[in-house]
Amino acid sequence: LKISNITCSHLRKHSVLRSNQLVLRIDSVPSLVYDPPVANEKIRMMEELPNTSIQLTLLDNPHLTLADQWKKVVVGVGGGTMVGIGAVMMVTPLHPIGHAMAIGGVGLLGTQYEAPRRAIQSAKQRMPSFLKNRFSRMKSQDSSCSTEDSSDWCTPVESANSKRQLKAALQQALKRRQELEKRRQNSTVQFFNADENNNEDDDNTYEKDVQENLELIRQLHYQLEQWKKALQIEEELYGFYYCSPTSDSLVRAQSHNRIGYLHQQLRDYSTSHDHYMASLQCFECKIRPTYRYHADMGEAWNALAGLAVAEDKYDFAMDLLQQKAEPHFRHHGQLKMQQDDASEEQPHPEILKCLHNQVQLLQYMNQHETAQEIKEEVEHLSKVFSS
Repeated sequence: LKISNITCSHLRKHSVLRSNQLVLRIDSVPSLVYDPPVANEKIRMMEELPNTSIQLTLLDNPHLTLADQWKKVVVGVGGGTMVGIGAVMMVTPLHPIGHAMAIGGVGLLGTQYEAPRRAIQSAKQRMPSFLKNRFSRMKSQDSSCSTEDSSDWCTPVESANSKRQLKAALQQALKRRQELEKRRQNSTVQFFNADENNNEDDDNTYEKDVQENLELIRQLHYQLEQWKKALQIEEELYGFYYCSPTSDSLVRAQSHNRIGYLHQQLRDYSTSHDHYMASLQCFECKIRPTYRYHADMGEAWNALAGLAVAEDKYDFAMDLLQQKAEPHFRHHGQLKMQQDDASEEQPHPEILKCLHNQVQLLQYMNQHETAQEIKEEVEHLSKVFSS
């Protein structure tokens, strides 16, 4: 079949259809099975049906009129020029105009050429799904601060240093570590030629320098969100310094807490839970013999609540915050033999973080009235602590 003319009662005259084009298929059916009147009636009926589209496989007739040939040449030159100029302008401050010009050029070419026409049709089909996915990502980013990102549950926000400065500091710390390693090798060689007392003093100074250097490297990896490297350094510190018989159980508890948080960032929730529980046990050994409530214990429970949030266990996380973590902050410093109402000490400042986490969690669970009540208490306590 060959398109003779396009009337207003059928497809619009400014569509991609042109006179003298050959119709090979109509909705995947070869056009040879249709007589011209039957084909016209089928297209007309399909146009009148709502929410339908007509798929025509077309082939340009090589025997175009002279006017059509000139029109195709003019469209090709004009559209190609628009695309070229738009592409050049995309790398200039006028890039919005460049994008618009390039898109307009492709649209102009699509009126006469098949490849640009297919590109435009493909873009139209993908646009709804693209916008839907874009909206979903924006919505997930808005809610991530209260659900998926649990960094506020474990540690305070670090100072906003640029990544360039942090990387430069990390390079210096790593260079310092190499220097300490060379120093250790040299001290081993000179061991038998030095005084025993001086050797002991030098070893203590050296070990202190190494520990401080490793803690600095760990902190820089932490701030750069290089979780695996930070975990390696923290485990090295724990193995050499924190788990020794002479180390303080409070230091071991803090190290377990950091290791648990790093495993949590790496989505290893089982190992993270084990280290959080080990941290809690260390706190129990250090604090429980004297104190009934202590803020360090509250921090451990707060970390476990953050892990529950990362695993989407919101009700369990709320129970940990309200029943386990909050009492330690609210009655911080209370001796073991005292009653809950016997302490007149004001709450520990870390209760603000615990209550703030509750507000975020309640808002995500659509319990806005309860969240508003706790939010008012946060504002009141903030004024008390600031005064």
